[in-house]
Amino acid sequence: MTDKAQPNVNSSAMSEESLISQCQQGNLQAFDHLILRYQDTVYNLAYRLLGNEDDAQDLTQEVFLTCFRKINIFKGQSRFSTWLYRIVVNHAKNIWKYRERRAVKKHESLDAPVGDEADEQPLQVANCNPSPRDHAAAREELSLLKEKLYRLSMDHRQVLLLRYVEGLSYKEIAEVLHCTLGTVKSRISRARRELRKAMGDVLDR
Repeated sequence: MTDKAQPNVNSSAMSEESLISQCQQGNLQAFDHLILRYQDTVYNLAYRLLGNEDDAQDLTQEVFLTCFRKINIFKGQSRFSTWLYRIVVNHAKNIWKYRERRAVKKHESLDAPVGDEADEQPLQVANCNPSPRDHAAAREELSLLKEKLYRLSMDHRQVLLLRYVEGLSYKEIAEVLHCTLGTVKSRISRARRELRKAMGDVLDR
């Protein structure tokens, strides 16, 4: 049995849709280019969700293996990045559930109704003057913010990261998490409240 010759792929000259189409036709070179486009995005989200480099690297490999196996079921009804985020979140959630079972932790319900997206206030670290002392304080606050973020439940952490780091809309987050808009709003509201409580006076109201 001889291998079928695959056409060369010029990633920079191809649209994402064309590249995905080539992947779905079994072009391994096209899939390599797709990995190059998204590997940093996938790794960074994995690291922010798990807080561990080794876990993030393992998760990144699992995500692209899943992507390779399931690329043919992607129909373009949502953005490819949204579909990829969903795979990242699902794998990360499985890891987090395993951790939770070991730690025997319990978290409150996340589904109480809250206000609309339009009522959402920005989540940010307090503004600082650009003096050396203030820069040092800002770094300490950022370090504290990361520490507290990793102590949140996976449900809380992932909605904050998808919303404020990845910049997804409520609708896109709902697509990634396979849940309703109301659930997304509830989780973000509760996560913000929990993070503010953990951070004390560091975060602006």
